[in-house]
Amino acid sequence: MTLITDKIFLVIDGLPPTSFFAAIEPLKQIDSVFFYSPASGSIDDISEQQHSYLVYLCETEETLIDSIRKSREELDKHIVALRMYNKKDKATRDLSKEAAKITMVTTCRNYYRGNLTELANIDEFDRTYTSTNAIPWYIKDTFINKFINKALRTEDVSVLYRFRFYIMDLSEQLEMKFFELKEKQKDILQLYRHSQLNRNEVENFQRNIGNLISTNEYLSTSSQRSVAYDFAIKSPKRDGFERVLFEYQVDLNIVQTIIIADVREYSTFPEQVEFLVDIGAVFQIDSCQYNVEEDLWHVQVHATDQDADLAAKYMEY
Repeated sequence: MTLITDKIFLVIDGLPPTSFFAAIEPLKQIDSVFFYSPASGSIDDISEQQHSYLVYLCETEETLIDSIRKSREELDKHIVALRMYNKKDKATRDLSKEAAKITMVTTCRNYYRGNLTELANIDEFDRTYTSTNAIPWYIKDTFINKFINKALRTEDVSVLYRFRFYIMDLSEQLEMKFFELKEKQKDILQLYRHSQLNRNEVENFQRNIGNLISTNEYLSTSSQRSVAYDFAIKSPKRDGFERVLFEYQVDLNIVQTIIIADVREYSTFPEQVEFLVDIGAVFQIDSCQYNVEEDLWHVQVHATDQDADLAAKYMEY
């Protein structure tokens, strides 16, 4: 998920009074504060406190410039990937859908050379794929799911471009299923997802309460809290990571820009009641709290149309 709110880098020449920190704390659009001062050690204790923004203490111009550059890269790195996901991707104008499919299949065959199981899946995809079965192919634990998820996590634009025709098909099919969902579901939809995040990622959620996040991946969720909770509690905890239970609230009567599909009919485990959230959904972070007894972080967010136009802008190719 990607923060999409406009962010401000605040550069201060010298050391501020203590009251400065409290004064800017409510300004959620401030991402980072850079203090340029050879005597920055005098506010080390303040920088270690928890703020809604990052604090950088820079004693030289080189350190200041490097800190700003790295922070800017961190904010910008998500935008490139999001640009690939526009459902109206104009890049398909100069290549037919069939040619795009050939490119994708060739890429997969080269990658899985020697893997007979996945090569058989790729052959089946090449023979039988139509846009109407884009969702079943994604739900399967095969090369498509693995390839796309890896590309999304690493923001590999080159791979995502090769999969562009399939990504478009999948998003369009999810939208069609969403229309069906809205006919049945008239009130608030609660969804849940388990994950494991490193400490820095958890702290990022803590710092950004009230800010917006945008999905840069397809989110697999469940409408059954017990399903996600059990996975979160029972899954082996990775060293250096924290167990997290995400709780998503979606008011279908209010939010107009999110796309969610009930895909349980395609799942090998329909009892998990899987819902798939399309790329580009916007949520506002409500809380991030740790339960000591459960050894589990609870992150609550709700879907919103706020700044959805900005997310759409990011998704333009």
